Amino acid sequence: SFKLYEQQIKGISFLCNKGNGLLAYDVGVGKTAAGIVATVNQIQSGRSKRPLILVPNQVYSKWYTDIKELFPNVQINDLFNLNERKLKWIIYLDVL
Repeated sequence: SFKLYEQQIKGISFLCNKGNGLLAYDVGVGKTAAGIVATVNQIQSGRSKRPLILVPNQVYSKWYTDIKELFPNVQINDLFNLNERKLKWIIYLDVL
């Protein structure tokens, strides 16, 4: 069972009330889970339709698996290792 800690709840509240922000906790405090929950909250509240989450390659797989584990019904458009050519194509498709 998944449980949020007090510090994570404060971080989620901060992000959701402000609409954006940065969580700069120490390693192991739960930034990933807090960021995921805050993002899903923004989707569920209608404040965000298609949020963009950018993470370094080193933590990409952790974020991907954690999102799928915590919120299996959330659709993820996997844009791993996005280069300039792919980005231009995505922007082009979005404009159509």
